[in-house]
Order: sequence, then C-alpha cells, then structure tokens
Amino acid sequence: LGAKEKKSEIRSLLARSAGLGLVQAQMRLAECFKEGLYGLRANIGASVRWMEEAASQGLRSANVELGRLYMTGCQNLERDYHRSFDFYKVAAQEQDAEAQLAMATLILDHNITNGRKIEDKKISLQQDVIDEYLMEEAQEEISKNSLTREDGMNFLRSSALQGNVNASFKLASLIFHGEFKDKESRR
Repeated sequence: LGAKEKKSEIRSLLARSAGLGLVQAQMRLAECFKEGLYGLRANIGASVRWMEEAASQGLRSANVELGRLYMTGCQNLERDYHRSFDFYKVAAQEQDAEAQLAMATLILDHNITNGRKIEDKKISLQQDVIDEYLMEEAQEEISKNSLTREDGMNFLRSSALQGNVNASFKLASLIFHGEFKDKESRR
C-alpha cells in the first residue's frame, strides 16, 4: 500500500471504530480533524463533535480539551466560558488538576459560576421569557447549580495539592494578597 492508501485505510478504520462508540477512536478522530491528519481537512466543528461524543462517555481528556477549546476559542469556535465551565467541571470533579485550575480561573478571574444551561436560564429570567409558574423553579435550579468564590478557591487548593505548580503559584499569590484565608497555609 502507498502512503495515500494507508491514510485512507486509517481514516476508514478510525471512522468505523468511532462510529461504533469506541471512545479512544472518537478522541483520535477528533484530534485528526483538529490537526488535519491522515489526509483529513482541519475541521474544528467535526473535531468538537467527536470530542463531545468521547466526553459524553466519560473520557476525562476529552472534557479537558473541550474546556480548553471553549475557554480560549479558536479558528471557527467562539470563546464560551460557560461551555468551558461545563466540560472542565466534569474533569475537575474527577480530580484532574488542570481542570481544577481552569475552574478556579473561570470562577475567580472571570466570575463564571455556572455552565451554559444555567446561564441561559438566568438570561431568560432577566428577559422575562420564562412563564411565571416556572420562574421559582428556574431560580431554585440556578441557585443550586451556581458555584461560589469559595468553590473556586477549593478547586485551586486541590489542584495545588496535586502538585500543579501554576495552581500553587496562584494560590500563594492570593494568600499573600490576603484574598484567601487558610489556617494551614499561615503556619
């Protein structure tokens, strides 16, 4: 087989495996679309779709990468801190130190305290789009699912305790400037 045929066979096998639900193949196909590998054109939309498939099956690295893509934005993908929050939150709850630092950054630096679904409900409430009888239910859901500055500090501390040097530096800086009161850190 020549190089062109090998690329074609690789694409075909990846697509078939990904389509059958193999999470590693979904992520690899997403990477191929993102980088334009094996003769595929770079296509961020296709890449995100395959990463979302992998993330929906619990692949932590897919959640982290999607969080990163939405946090920074790229090519034809608009920055969306709330979508980033959704993906990073899943990975952070699985004790991923990078995701925990990103959650701390979203909460502490950008004041993002909830994901896309909750933010859309907040906007609907502000614009009086939600029926009155659903308003109380929506307000309760927003309150229940929104994180606090303290949650952001906890994510930061957890990331630092796992050895993330960027989280350690950020935490030290916050402690130094008196923005984080921690009994253990003052000893």
